Order: sequence, then structure tokens, then C-alpha cells
Amino acid sequence: MPDGAPTSVDGKSVDAQDALTVSGSVNSTVSDTDTANAAGDTRPIPGPGVLTVAWSRPAPGETAPPEAAEPADARGVTAAATAGHGGRARSALAAAARGLRHPPRTATLITAGVVVALVAGTAGTLTAMAKTVTVSVDGASQRVTTFSNTVSGALSSAGITVGAHDSLAPAGTTQIADGSKISLARGRSFTVTLDGAEHQIWTTAGTVSAALAQMGEQASDFQLSTADAAPIPLDGIAVTADTLHTVTFEMQGASTTSQPAVRAASVVGALNGVATASAALERHGRYTTAAKTVGDFLAQQGVTVAADQQITPSLDSQIVDNLSITVATLPTVVVTDGNSKPFNVIAAAGTVGAMLTKQGIPLGSRDTVSPGPATRITDGLTIAVTRVDMRTTKKTEAIPQPADKSVGDPGLAAGTKKTVQQGHPGTIEITYQTRVVNGKAEAPKEVSRATVTAAVATVIHVGTKSASSSASSTVSSATRPNGVNWDAIAQCESGQRWNINTGNGYYGGLQFDIPTWLSNGGGKYAPRADLATKAQQIEIANVLYSHRGLKPWGCGWAG
Repeated sequence: MPDGAPTSVDGKSVDAQDALTVSGSVNSTVSDTDTANAAGDTRPIPGPGVLTVAWSRPAPGETAPPEAAEPADARGVTAAATAGHGGRARSALAAAARGLRHPPRTATLITAGVVVALVAGTAGTLTAMAKTVTVSVDGASQRVTTFSNTVSGALSSAGITVGAHDSLAPAGTTQIADGSKISLARGRSFTVTLDGAEHQIWTTAGTVSAALAQMGEQASDFQLSTADAAPIPLDGIAVTADTLHTVTFEMQGASTTSQPAVRAASVVGALNGVATASAALERHGRYTTAAKTVGDFLAQQGVTVAADQQITPSLDSQIVDNLSITVATLPTVVVTDGNSKPFNVIAAAGTVGAMLTKQGIPLGSRDTVSPGPATRITDGLTIAVTRVDMRTTKKTEAIPQPADKSVGDPGLAAGTKKTVQQGHPGTIEITYQTRVVNGKAEAPKEVSRATVTAAVATVIHVGTKSASSSASSTVSSATRPNGVNWDAIAQCESGQRWNINTGNGYYGGLQFDIPTWLSNGGGKYAPRADLATKAQQIEIANVLYSHRGLKPWGCGWAG
């Protein structure tokens, strides 16, 4: 525009004598609503600076407008100057016009041509510098018009700050252009206790399930303390997550203990969602559970384990995937142990013998059980253990002293007596065994006896020698070298009982002791004389007689 060339603003002529004042900066954020308010709103546009444009015409004889004079056509200048330069330029100049309420006293007078050129240039510059971008914060979008060239500047223009754990895309230093899109995701503290172990992360996820996914976990794998779709607030959230496992549950048999019908209803209800008191307890099903142990799982299902039920695996076993849990009702048997009263036993074994061992009821070597140890256990089976003991006792008994024996002694004068052996009673030890059945003793039985001391008879020699018989006895001995009357001696010794055994240590009709019998050859017939025949006993007696005569026999005088 040539210097001094007249122009018009809002239908009014502007010449070189008119004054236009421009002050401030243009680095302002301007929204599209500013244009609508430009004609009547004099508030400055928020931002780091304000562009102020003022126009006035001095009165005749004055070099500047009066201080208090408000240019009546200020808004007209704004409207005319911004016409045809685009919405953003119009907004900027409208904001500048609103800022002019009182023109400065010392306003510099600029020729109308220069002013118009300045206004036109300013509008063009503002048009080139302003940008409208879309800013999304956690998915909520807004349009922001800014004169900044970077992402950070645009956010600053919108009054948006970026936290240390926020995620910004693109980066803050990225250059922007008109129509750029900026995404800001706010960081949130997410604390999760996974199976008892606490973990804390910062996440931009909006929900619990999304945060778990960032950790490589699926929300469906856990029992959560809150809904998986629950939003995560800006101040964070704490969640408990317990791993879910699939287990198989089976209940076998009907318990005979307390309240079976009620317990049946609770189990069936847990399994099928319908509680039926008449339903049988033999149920099974598959479950997804966050329980840690078998006991926890049963408690969750409302299953109360009775005394006659066995849990496999044990209640403290850890839950793992595909674990099979069995609640089996065990048979109850009636046991009588010896003389005890009958008592019930919950049998956790398959046979009678195994049950007794498991219950700590051992069988002794003589004990018996009915039915036998190999019998299979059934509910209601009656088992009787018979306790058998053998008691051994020993008893010592006296053996009476045998009757005195008088033996004729031809070496002694007739009428003379001489005690050649002093007799005494003997003792014998008898062993008895008593069978005791369930604490009751039967009659004792003798199993052995042994002579402790043999009973000995007193032997008295009676003289038979006479003066007239001395010569004849010599002749008799020569004619009858062995004329012993063994029957007479046996009659005196034993009453002529050839198989007698009184237990006094002397045996047979001629009362041999065992050493004498054996030393004279009796062992070839029998170990004792009472076991040999009469003839065999007399034969051995003749052998003994040949060595010692009748001295060994107390009744030798009778022969």
C-alpha cells in the first residue's frame, strides 16, 4: 500500500492523520469462540501475551486523542481489519481489539497506509502460526488451538501436565502441525497379591483385567477380590488374586454317623445347585476353585467330614490342577478283644488282619480271631479276638521215706541188728502248664516231674549166724552157687511188682536205681528196670550178685 494512500476500516476513511497503536505479543491460545465475542467483549484472551490494536483520530488542532477518549470505532477497526483473513486471524485480531478500552496517552501516530499494512501482515502471521490439535487424555478427546510447535507446548497451552508414570505419544519434543493428534495415558499404581505374593506396578491400563494382561496374566485364571472390569482410579487400586484350579470331587457311600440326610442335602446342593435331602451321597463333579488345600475346598463346598469318612488326599494336601478328591464312607465293624466289651471300629483297611494292625490290636502267637485275618471287611461285621496265654508253674512235693528194710546178715550173730543205711524222705519237682483263655484259667496239666532228692529206706542187718550152721553153710554154698530166691526178695522189696515206678529213684521188682541197672548191663533191655521183663531183671540181678552178693538189696535176707 503506498504511503499516505487512504483506506477505509468498517466503512470509515483512515488517513495519515489517524493513529493506530499495536502493542503486546501474539503467542496466545485462541479458540473459535473468540470471533463471536469480538464485537462486544473486551477481555484479553488467556495466554502468555495479549495483542492490542487501538485506532483513533485526533480532533482539529490536536496531535493525539484525549486520554479518556475511547475510540468509538475500535470494534469497527477490528472487524474491518480482520475481514477476509481467515477464522484464526479474525480471532486473533478480535482478541486484540477487545484489549483496547483506553488508548495510551503517548500513542505513536502512524500513517494510515502503514497501519493498514501492519494489520494485514499481523493477520497473515497469526494465520500461519495457529494450529488446532486433538488431545486425548485416557480416551477423552478435546480440541486445542495453540501457537506452540511441540507436543509439550500444546499440552502446556491446554493446562495439561504429564506425570512421571504417564505415557505420552508422540514424545513431548515432537513437532506438531495443524490436525496433529496427541494421546496421554495417565499412570496408575496397581498392587496385586497373587497367591499370597504381593506385586506392585505402574500401569496405564484402565481396568483390572487389562493391568493383569500387562503382567502376562489372564483375569479368568484367578478369583479376584474385585470385578475384572473394575476401573483403576488415578490414585491406584489394590487387588487380591487367587489362582483357580479345576478339581474332581467324589463322595462315596452313606455315612452312618450324625445327620446323614442334612449332610446329603448340603453336598448335593453344592454339586448341582439343588438341595435334596433324599438324594444319595454318591455324587461327583468337577469344580473350579481358588482353595489352597483340600480342607479349604471342602469347607467352600459345605462338606462336613464325619468320623466314619476318609478323605483322599489328606485335608492339608495342596490343591493342584486336575486333583481328584474322594470322600469315602468307611465300614463300621464290631470288635470284641478278649474279655473286653464289644466296641465299634471304623475300618480303614480291607481285611480283618489289616484292620487289627491299623487299630493297634496285635495278635499273639497263641491268639485267634474269628473270622480269620484274610476275611474282607464289610459294614457291620462282628470280629472276636480270643486271647490265649499259657502259664507255667512248678511245685515241689515230698516223697515219703520208704519203710525200713531188715536184711539177714549171716555174718552177724543171730539176734544182732546193725543199721547199715540211714533212710530219709525225698523231694520231687512237678511242672504244670495252665491254659488261660480271655483271662480265665483252665485246669492245670502236669507236663513233667523230676526227682530232686530220692527217698531212702533205712536198712538194718539182722544177724543170722549160728554155731551149728557154719559148716553146713559152706557145703550149701558149694552145692548151690546161686540159690537166691529172687521172688522172695522181690516180695519184700516191691510186693513183687516188677513194673513198679514210685518216683523214689528205684525201679522194678528188685528196686534197681538207674546207675546200678545200667552199669550191670541192663541198658541192653531198657533204660530203667521197670521197663524190662521179670526174667531180664533177674538176669541183671544175678550179674550184680556175682560181684557184690546180696549187699545191694535191703531185703537180701529174704532170698
